[in-house]
Amino acid sequence: VIHTNEPKALQKADDQAPSKIDRSKQFPTTSPNRVTIFHETFENDFFGSDDAGQWEFSHKVGGVISTEGAMWSIGTPTTTNPWDNVALVSASPTKYAYWNGTSYYTQYGPDDFYSAYLNAPTLNCSDLSSVLVSFQQLFRYCCFPTSPLSIDVSVDNGTTWTSFNAIGDAIEGANIASANPLNTVVDISCIAAGEESVQIRFAYNSADEDGYTHYFWSLDEVEVYSNDVTNDLFVSEVYNGDIFRDWEFRVTPQEQIRPGGVVVGARFGNLGTEEHSDATIKFEFIAADNSVAHEFTTPAFHVNSSLTDPACPHTESEAQIWNSGFVPTVMGKYTLKATIQTGTAEDPSTISNNTMSETIVFNTISEYGHDGDTEDDFQFQIGSRLVNEDVTTGPRDPGGWGSHYTFINPGSQAHGVTVRFGSNTVAGVEFKAALIVQTDQTLTNSTLAASGDYETRAGWNTGDPLFFAFNGPLPVGGVYPAAPYGVSTYTPANDSIKYVGAIWRQSQGVGQLSVLAQSTIDADLSSVAWEKSGTGAFAWFYFQEYNYAVRLILSAPYVNHTPVGVDEVENTASFSVYPNPAVNEARVAFNLPESKFIAYEVRDLQGRLMDTDNIGRFGAGQNSFALNVSSYPAGNYIVGLVIDGKQIITQQISVVR
Repeated sequence: VIHTNEPKALQKADDQAPSKIDRSKQFPTTSPNRVTIFHETFENDFFGSDDAGQWEFSHKVGGVISTEGAMWSIGTPTTTNPWDNVALVSASPTKYAYWNGTSYYTQYGPDDFYSAYLNAPTLNCSDLSSVLVSFQQLFRYCCFPTSPLSIDVSVDNGTTWTSFNAIGDAIEGANIASANPLNTVVDISCIAAGEESVQIRFAYNSADEDGYTHYFWSLDEVEVYSNDVTNDLFVSEVYNGDIFRDWEFRVTPQEQIRPGGVVVGARFGNLGTEEHSDATIKFEFIAADNSVAHEFTTPAFHVNSSLTDPACPHTESEAQIWNSGFVPTVMGKYTLKATIQTGTAEDPSTISNNTMSETIVFNTISEYGHDGDTEDDFQFQIGSRLVNEDVTTGPRDPGGWGSHYTFINPGSQAHGVTVRFGSNTVAGVEFKAALIVQTDQTLTNSTLAASGDYETRAGWNTGDPLFFAFNGPLPVGGVYPAAPYGVSTYTPANDSIKYVGAIWRQSQGVGQLSVLAQSTIDADLSSVAWEKSGTGAFAWFYFQEYNYAVRLILSAPYVNHTPVGVDEVENTASFSVYPNPAVNEARVAFNLPESKFIAYEVRDLQGRLMDTDNIGRFGAGQNSFALNVSSYPAGNYIVGLVIDGKQIITQQISVVR
C-alpha cells in the first residue's frame, strides 16, 4: 500500500539534552486504571497479532513516493545485521519487525533523502484521555546528527502528520549498537487523545544534510494505552557553577561565586497527566559530614503535562538556573541534591525520580572533562592535521578530539587542557592544544580563542595526564545576567557562546599521535570527534559512545592566590620555590602523598605564559626540580604546579638581575 501524503518535517530542539528518565515502570506493567487498546508482537508477521488489522508500508525517496517495494521484513532470532553480523534481539518468543537500510544505501547512495514507514492499523482512541505508545527497539545507524527515528501520528486520514522523536533514552551514536533491547515510551496524547481515527507510523528517515543512513532498526511489543499516572514530576539533571550540561564531572572554582551565591539548576519535567502551577525544587548542599550546609528552595514555577502543553509534541523536559545564595567558606566536596516537589501528593511508586544528586567540588582551580578518573581503555590515532598559517582567521582543519563547553557564569579563566596519550604516540609530533569558539558545526570558520603549540616527547605514552597551558588565560562566561537573589535568570539559549576544548595534529610530522579515551557513556552528548578522510573530505560524528581524555582547566592562578588543597593534593602545603628572589635558577620543592605526574607553568602578573613543561612522575614524599629563570626579565612571576594534570597550586617568585 503506497500512501501519497507528505509527512510533517521533523523538528528537534537544539537545546534538548537526553532526559535520563526511567520510564520502564510504564512498560509493560499494567494497573486497574490502564486501558490498553492495541498490542502487537509480530508473531503473525505483518498480518497482525491484534484484531485491529494488518500493518502496511509506504516509502519516499528524495521526497517522491517510491514504488521500489518494502524494506521492512520479519526478523527472527537468527537475523543479523548484514554489515557486521550483529545479532538482533527481542523479548518476544520468535519474531519482530526489521528495517534494513542496506539496500536503500546501495541503490541510492548517501545523497538521496529517503523515508520508510511502517504503518499500524488505524485505531480508535476516542475513549482515551491520554495516549502512550510503548515498544521495544534495537537500532543502529550512521552518520549524521539528527535521530533517524520518529513516530508520526495523523488524525485526518494522513493529510497532516505530527512527528514525535522515537529515540527514547538511547545514546545516539555513529557506528554503534543501541540497547538490547531498549524499552521506549512516547506520549502522543496532544494529537491522539479522544480521536476516533488515529494513524500511527514508525518512520526511519535518512539524512537530508549530506549524511546517510544504511543500517537497521528492529521493533517489537508495540502497545497503545492510556497513561494511568496522574502526578509524576521528575528531575533528570542537576547543574552547578560554570558549565551548563556537563554532568560527568563537577568542580566549581571559588572565584565564580557571585554575590547571589553558587549558581544551581536542574532539568525537570512531568510524566503525569496533571499540570502543576506550584512546582518548586529544593536544593541542598550536603557537606562531607552529611550535614546540610545550605538549603535553597526555588520560587514556584509552572510545569505542563502532555495534555496541557500548548506545544505538540510536548516538551518533556526543560531546564532553569537560579542563584542559590550559598557562598561556601569551606572548600572541598559537597553533594548537591535537587528534589522537585508540589502541593499535590504523588503515588509512592512514582517518587523515585523526584530527586537527583551530584558530587561537586569547590576549589580555587577547576577542571572539566569527560574522561573520568578510572583506567583508560581506548586510544584513537589522530591523523595529519594541516593547519593554515593564519590559524586565527584562516581556514583550518579542526580535526582532532575534544569536548563541548558552554559557560553561563562570569568569573573564570580558561587556563589550559589536560590530555592522556596512547601507546602509538612517539616523540617529535607537533600538535595544538586549544579552546575554540564554536560558530558552526564543522568549526572550519570558528575562532581560535586560546591555544598552545607543543611537540610530543618520549615517555608521553604512559597514560599519565599531561597539562598543556594556553599562551594566555582566556576569560570565559558572561551570558548569565545579573538578577535579584532567588530569581530565575537563565534558560538555555541557542545563541549561548559555545567552546570546544580540543587537541589535534598540526602537520605531516614523523610518527603517530594517539589520544586515550574511555568507553564510558557520554551522557550529555557533549563529546565530539572530527575527522578528515584520505581525500581530505570532511566527515564528522556528532554523537559518540566514548569519552575523550581532554579536560579543560579553568581559573588561572592569580596574585596572592592562596593554595587550598582538595583530596589528593591536600598534603602539598609544603610547595615552595627558593631561593626567592632568584637570579638564574630556582628550586621547586613539594610533598606528595603518593606518586603523581607533575607539570609546571610560569606566568607573569598579567597572566602571560612564560614557560611550561611536563616533567614526569614523582614518588610519594618530598620532591624537587630545578627551574631555569635565567632568560626571564627582572620582575615578579607566578609558578604553578600541576598535579596529575588537574590540581594546580601556585607560589609567587621574584627574579632579579
